[in-house]
Amino acid sequence: MRRILAIAILALILAACSSPTKTIPGNADPTSGPSLSGYLCIYSNAVDFLQFSVSNGILSGTEQEIQQPQGTFQWRNINIPISGTVNGSQVTIAFSNYSESGTFDGSKLELAVHQQDGSLFNATYNPATTDDYNNAVAAFEANIQATVTTINNAQATASAEQAQANAKAANDNNLSNDLSAIQNDIGHLSTDNQSLSNMSSYQQDIPTMQKDYGTEQADLSQGCNQVNDDLIAVHDDLIAVNDDDISYSDNVGSANSDIKTIQSDMQTLQSDWNKGNSSYNQSQVTNALNSAQSQINSTQSVLQSTQSQVNGFDASAKQIDQQAQAFAQKNGC
Repeated sequence: MRRILAIAILALILAACSSPTKTIPGNADPTSGPSLSGYLCIYSNAVDFLQFSVSNGILSGTEQEIQQPQGTFQWRNINIPISGTVNGSQVTIAFSNYSESGTFDGSKLELAVHQQDGSLFNATYNPATTDDYNNAVAAFEANIQATVTTINNAQATASAEQAQANAKAANDNNLSNDLSAIQNDIGHLSTDNQSLSNMSSYQQDIPTMQKDYGTEQADLSQGCNQVNDDLIAVHDDLIAVNDDDISYSDNVGSANSDIKTIQSDMQTLQSDWNKGNSSYNQSQVTNALNSAQSQINSTQSVLQSTQSQVNGFDASAKQIDQQAQAFAQKNGC
């Protein structure tokens, strides 16, 4: 109920009842102007309007009140009968389930209102018209509505700021992953370059073929059986070179696959950077993209140069094998 004066949830409208010099709402004059029809007090959480008459010390009338329940941003209307007694300047007014006492001098009413902590609060009710009450109610409701609007706006702003912060965190996480992925891709391509450039197996197998072909020629005096055995050795060397080709082809496939991967990751990085709202800067992204492209160029260059080398090894192996076969045939073996 209004009688227990709540600590204000909001800094509500107009002057509070605690002010002993509170002016009449709407600047109404208690001695002139429109006829006074009641007594008005504006609390921190309510606007209370008492209308009553006194006859032979007996008070009777009504209470109209608009009240903001504690902890809410709504209001409710109360309209109840009141009764009481007046003895000189002392007055007691009974409400629905409680009563309050104070003083009444015929124009100003003061009541001792019980607060939540058990203390008494001297509430001053000044003479007022129904228009004064209606204006106070309108201001009271407007203030609550304004407070709700302020809170909603603050919540919307906070939500928008949080959404931006979340988006920034997500963008930063994506960019961090993108940059890490490109660094890993560069490492893979660097390994591909090393694998492609490793010609040690060719460099071993081609001289072995040359040696076995020379042995075939040297063994002619031992007859065709030995020559044919030597020819088989040369052919086995050719098979070894073919195996080298298979290994090289696998390395080429790995390099081409890694090039496609890094190109895809470059596109992802650029796309995520274009979303904006990030802690990263343009130079970080540009440097990563430039490094990635430089590594692609390097690997493509290695692919081209090593393929030329492999073609040369294959041609040499083929030529040695053909020479070995021709030698055996020429000597009737």
